[in-house]
Amino acid sequence: TLAGSIGVSVGVTIWERREIFHHARLAEVVDPVTQRSAAVEPFYEQLRELGPEGLAMLERLMAHQANMLGMNDLYLVTSCLLPPVLILIWFAKPPFTPGGRGA
Repeated sequence: TLAGSIGVSVGVTIWERREIFHHARLAEVVDPVTQRSAAVEPFYEQLRELGPEGLAMLERLMAHQANMLGMNDLYLVTSCLLPPVLILIWFAKPPFTPGGRGA
């Protein structure tokens, strides 16, 4: 139980930190001041027409995408940790005694 609760808290912490990282990276890409090009100008015009609601919609979209990217990172970490743990469990000494009798 203790190991499970520690694992969950570490996993949630990794997820939150990666979500913050990805949100910052997405905000850098969407920033209209630093990202001026002919390809994204129509997108910014549509956001200006929507006003504050457009910016709120963009923020929600970035938050959802950052959340999913953080979860992808967490899945990648756990999938890399799974094979060594399975090997360790395979070679671990069984907790029972021979003959089926208790200790």
